[in-house]
Amino acid sequence: GALRALQEESNESENTAEETELEKIIKRSRIEATSDNRPTPQQKNIAIATVTESAKAKPEMYAQQYAFLVDWISGSLERHKAELKGVLFPLFMHCYFGLVRNQLEGCSDALQFLRRWGAGHAESYEAEVRALGAVTRREDLENVVDPPSATSLALEVAPSLKCLALLLGPRKRFRVALDAVSHQLLESFLGQAKLLLLLGLLNQHVDLAVEDREPNPHMTVVTATSAADTAAGALSSSSAFSSSSSRPDIA
Repeated sequence: GALRALQEESNESENTAEETELEKIIKRSRIEATSDNRPTPQQKNIAIATVTESAKAKPEMYAQQYAFLVDWISGSLERHKAELKGVLFPLFMHCYFGLVRNQLEGCSDALQFLRRWGAGHAESYEAEVRALGAVTRREDLENVVDPPSATSLALEVAPSLKCLALLLGPRKRFRVALDAVSHQLLESFLGQAKLLLLLGLLNQHVDLAVEDREPNPHMTVVTATSAADTAAGALSSSSAFSSSSSRPDIA
């Protein structure tokens, strides 16, 4: 009886500590949601550092850090899980492209990464995942991301890769909308876990739009927008993402 009472008291203390930490995050996110969200000098320095980190990443870092993020989201509070999953596909795609861009001839790191994680995105991004399998060389990637000219896009990019060109054309960035608490949870995790590679990819390729609302119950499928589209949207953002339609949550 005494041992059981001690265990119950210990569990209650742990729950109280978790709730207290979550309450701190909620309070902080509400304050940030009502501010203008302009980055501080320290945040700008972090952004520069993480972009540099992504440029010098070792191949195994892509799979290790992406797997760490997937596991964390899978174990997150159910209330925020679907919302947080919105960041996964943009990071998955740019991790794959990073491997393609940096891999040595004959190396299969990129295709191994695609086989390991692609199936998890196939339901919501079927055409894009299928097209990624055709981008296996640096030359393939350059034709999709930076074709010689806009008028030559149809000639330079194979029809099966058009869906990627729409996401990765010149000055294209993903925009992902997150509620304020989910954004704070993500930011805290990436920083505490020192996932500098993923932070760098977010800063380079994604606009995170922070919204003062409740988290969505379903995962939101994201799209890419140009710099002009982002300015016209006039959304408060802190580093990259636009939401398009909502689809049922996937595991």
